[in-house]
Amino acid sequence: MCNGAEFFQPHAGRLTGCLLSAAFFGALGSSFLYGYNLSVVNAPAKDIKAFYNSTWLSRYGEPAAAETLTLLWSVTVSIFAIGGLVGALVVSFLIKVLGRKGTLLANNSLAVIAALLLALGEKARSFEMLIIGRFIIGMDSGISLSALPMYLGEISPREWRGSIGQFNAIFICLGVFTGQLLGLPEIFGHEHHICSLILRSLKL
Repeated sequence: MCNGAEFFQPHAGRLTGCLLSAAFFGALGSSFLYGYNLSVVNAPAKDIKAFYNSTWLSRYGEPAAAETLTLLWSVTVSIFAIGGLVGALVVSFLIKVLGRKGTLLANNSLAVIAALLLALGEKARSFEMLIIGRFIIGMDSGISLSALPMYLGEISPREWRGSIGQFNAIFICLGVFTGQLLGLPEIFGHEHHICSLILRSLKL
């Protein structure tokens, strides 16, 4: 079992399994989620709009105007970045209070809240829950992308600090690729799996 002291033992140029596992799982739960949620809404855009339109129709008895659908879609995409900005602004305070590792662990609560909103949004016929979930997972991404590089640098030996730091960029790229792949219509990119598609990233 890993303990904190193992990260700081003076083994010059030596990689330990504990260090690699911490870097791997830290990046998987942070950078990968960012990359996934950045790209996952692109491929199924048409079906997400169809979900919004059917929800609007069930509420108001008439289909939504094209301008309304465009606005809702734009908010859904851009709210992720706004959440990321909020997360990046509060991360310094969180790190001072909780430390780098504590911040990454506590940040998982945002992912859980976002997962619940995204999971229940389709059943509740509420696109607002989907938008709020995107905002919260954006906050999660903003916090993790700020805290993770500092954490990786803190636990890495000087000789391997650059290589361990690349976990962040690599898992962002893997997340973007996975989001695009699962968004294909042949897999999950259709209306009946929209919320499941977005939620899938939070169940890793």
